[in-house]
Amino acid sequence: MKLFPRKRTEMSSAAYPESRRTLKNPGCGWYRPFIFKLHEPIDEAYLSTTLCDTESIALVEISLEGYREGAIDKAGRDNMRAIMRFFAEAGLDIILRMTYDLDGKAMEKEPLRMEIVFSHMAAVSELIEEHRDRVILIQGLFTGNWGEMH
Repeated sequence: MKLFPRKRTEMSSAAYPESRRTLKNPGCGWYRPFIFKLHEPIDEAYLSTTLCDTESIALVEISLEGYREGAIDKAGRDNMRAIMRFFAEAGLDIILRMTYDLDGKAMEKEPLRMEIVFSHMAAVSELIEEHRDRVILIQGLFTGNWGEMH
């Protein structure tokens, strides 16, 4: 008795022509960073000109440095909503990175009180939830300079 009987399989060759066409492979491939400061309005017209047809992922880095002293205001929440909507409507999956520092000056830009960070987490989580089907990874998790660099 054979444990794994071998089935006879018919094989035939196939000719696949070489192509220089770039394939769009969802969830795979190269991605680029798109960096935003949440306290500044975004320019969707400019963003539209930067997208590439072959991209399926975007690293969306959002700085909260403008909210070091307190809660994210309505304008900031509207900006984040617009950022997330832009990439979702473009059909891109999002690697999301929330940060306070884009310049290597964490001590100057991070909130001094954890209550502020917690309020930011709560506000941002509601906005992420709206596009949870497009967010494939969240980087950083508000760990700041000590969590990422040391």
